[in-house]
Amino acid sequence: MRNNKTISADEILPIEIISRKSQSEIWLRRNIEFVETEDPEGNPYSYWTADEVSGTLKQNVSYEDIEENFDEYWELLNLQKLTDRELAEKVLELTQLVQAQIDFTALMTDTVIEMEE
Repeated sequence: MRNNKTISADEILPIEIISRKSQSEIWLRRNIEFVETEDPEGNPYSYWTADEVSGTLKQNVSYEDIEENFDEYWELLNLQKLTDRELAEKVLELTQLVQAQIDFTALMTDTVIEMEE
């Protein structure tokens, strides 16, 4: 998945939401770090950095809902940024995972039936 790196002189918050009518613009950030360093002349300076995803959802969402389901919203916003090819690859990957789970369930069911006989 794609993650953008964001840099700011101001402290970076993990969740920002702007709600308008029936949609929400959302910025999610993780791996937030405060960096202190020096410029080439030796003058100290500091900044904040984080991995960031953002996007618009066609619904209003609360800060609390995003906070409780942060990883799911992170994934959802990442999926919005996929190209058609990347999306097709993701669908194929998920389809293969589901098929593997179906096959495993069938195998376990057969095993249980054999054990009962």
